[in-house]
Formats: sequence, structure tokens, C-alpha cells
Amino acid sequence: MLAGAMQPPDGSHRGGFQAVTLPEASRLLGVSESTVRRMIKAGKLEADRVERSQGHLWLIKLPSPSASAAGHPPTVATVEGANPPGPEALAAWSAAVLAPLVARMGEQEGVIRDQAEQLGRLGERLDHVTTELGRARAEIQALRAPTAPESPEPAREAPAPTWRLLTRLWPLGAGAVLIAVLAVAAALALR
Repeated sequence: MLAGAMQPPDGSHRGGFQAVTLPEASRLLGVSESTVRRMIKAGKLEADRVERSQGHLWLIKLPSPSASAAGHPPTVATVEGANPPGPEALAAWSAAVLAPLVARMGEQEGVIRDQAEQLGRLGERLDHVTTELGRARAEIQALRAPTAPESPEPAREAPAPTWRLLTRLWPLGAGAVLIAVLAVAAALALR
């Protein structure tokens, strides 16, 4: 009794097309019902909304089995067209997608080059500061030597607190860490 109510209206096989329900179209095309709805919305499939006493029903027009080649059911390719995009479509895609990416890559190359130059300058600066630090340590050692009183037994000097040494040397350590981080970032960016 219900099977007769769910049958498509008369003439559903006219013109080489058959009218099928949404679940049937999904099964025949091998896609989800959501994909069939999107294809209808995009105009790739024709569909009619039929009002029934139980509610509305969508009937989707698909090529009839007699119109399909060698008894194969219709697929998304036969509905949308099996021809690949032409040269114009590929050129438009290249201009829309690839051109901005290539431009962005060119910008990034410039940024990487600038960062590499900055790393070189920071490395030179670190070498200079390290050399100055060695000289300053030698000078401090030389200044401390003559002021010590001569005694038969060496006097014990209290060692300088570590925190004082660290407060004087932290800029060098921070600079070395910065150079190492920038070197790693540049090496990763160049890959």
C-alpha cells in the first residue's frame, strides 16, 4: 500500500531521465545525500520538490538506465561531465591560486636573506664582544695582582658571588642564545 504512494509520478522515465528520491540518487551516484543536495544547489542536478500528504519529497532527475552506457549506473562524472577542465580553466586556476603563492614565496626569500645577513652581523658582534670580554678579564686580573699584600701564607679571598658575575655576563649569554635561535630558524626556513 505504501509502495504505491512512494512511486514517482507518471512520466518519470521521459526524455532519457528518471526521477528518483534523494536516497536513491545518493546510492546510484555513489555519494552521500549531503553531496546530492549540494549538487542540486550548485545546479549540477535537476530536482523537483513534490508535496505529499506526509510532507514534501525531492525527486532528482538522473539519466535513465537505458540511457546509461552498457548498463552501468550513472556516476558523479556522468552527471557533472567527464571532460577535464580546459586550458583556460587551468590558466585561471594558476592565476588565482599559484600566482599569489609564488609572490609570497618571493617575499619570504627576501625576509630569509635579510635574517641571514642579520645573523652574520650578530655573529661578528658576538666575536667582538667575546674578544673584549677576554681583554677585560685579563685587565682585571692584572689590576688585582699588584694590590695583594705579600705574606708568607696566602690570604684567602672570599670568592665573588656567582650572581654578580651572572649579572655582568647575561647580555652575552642572551645574545648567544638569540644568535642560535635565529640560525636554527634560518636553516629551517631555507629547507
